[in-house]
Amino acid sequence: MCISVSDLQGIPETTLIPLYHRAIEAKKPQPLLNDPHAVRIVDQIDYDFSQFRFGKAALAHPIRAKICDRRIGLFLNEHSRACVVSLGAGLDTQYERMKPGEEVLWLDLDVPAIEPLWKKFFQETKKRKFIATSVFEEDWLEKIPQDREVIFIAMGLLMYFTEAEVFALLQKLHTSVPGSQIIFDTVSYWVSLHSQLMSRLPNFCQPRYVLPDMKWGINLTTIPTYFNQQTPYQILYLEDYLKNYQEAWGWEGTLMRFTRLDRYLQGAVVQLQL
Repeated sequence: MCISVSDLQGIPETTLIPLYHRAIEAKKPQPLLNDPHAVRIVDQIDYDFSQFRFGKAALAHPIRAKICDRRIGLFLNEHSRACVVSLGAGLDTQYERMKPGEEVLWLDLDVPAIEPLWKKFFQETKKRKFIATSVFEEDWLEKIPQDREVIFIAMGLLMYFTEAEVFALLQKLHTSVPGSQIIFDTVSYWVSLHSQLMSRLPNFCQPRYVLPDMKWGINLTTIPTYFNQQTPYQILYLEDYLKNYQEAWGWEGTLMRFTRLDRYLQGAVVQLQL
């Protein structure tokens, strides 16, 4: 049975990109990330995934997921009754990969267009809840229990908003859930600029799939100074997609390290204390 995702447009449609790239990686003989649930979902969706064949750049998504899984796992090892809130969760299969303990509460949040797909591919339980709303709404924060340690996840989300919107959201989380943490990914300034330029090309010059504008980009070397000196938030962890995975990137990774282009091209996973 093929399931239509035609209602996904704009930013919600981007959830299909990392889903596809995780599925492709999972099918390899020795995958970086074991994600059979991504394979299962991709096989059931009626969609032309071939437009997402980005070459080696596709490695960023399974690597991003692997880093995030490891950091969330460490958090849950320390806080067995934690609440995990995945913002812009889309069709992420992290819950299935992590298999969190019985006392963990997991909340997946995304816009209403994603909700019908949640019902087709996932199961809501007492320990896993779905919240169909925008992160910029206010009422969903009331669903977060006050007696648990909280960590937010925002993978593939923040770069689509302006810097002002990103920090308004961080401030809202800090104010509403003091002492919480957030783990998110970044894209470089160049990748952000490239996405905005591509969307402005004449139609005949554009590739088959054009990403929504990535409005917020930050270079890898800028992240520590930016957050530690210009915001009230403390960096707990920072990892780019190349440092520990250079072999997987092959000669492209070696070239980026040698030329130091990784400082201007690589994205990263950042964990903050709010």
